[in-house]
Amino acid sequence: MEPTVEKLETRFLKSEADLEYIERRLKLDFINSAAVSGCSAEVVTHSFHFSQQLLPVLVGPALCCLSSCC
Repeated sequence: MEPTVEKLETRFLKSEADLEYIERRLKLDFINSAAVSGCSAEVVTHSFHFSQQLLPVLVGPALCCLSSCC
């Protein structure tokens, strides 16, 4: 039973790391797209904060499912 729990923990940690990577990539993409399009920093900041609020709503159910498996 313990190897199964360790595998699930490893998958959960990898999922968290993947989400952190996605978050960093989104930040970078927002910054780069703003620079290319000439948007103001205020528009970029507002858009980024909105995406930060939306991401947990979309990913939250998946994380709950993973955490209940452990």
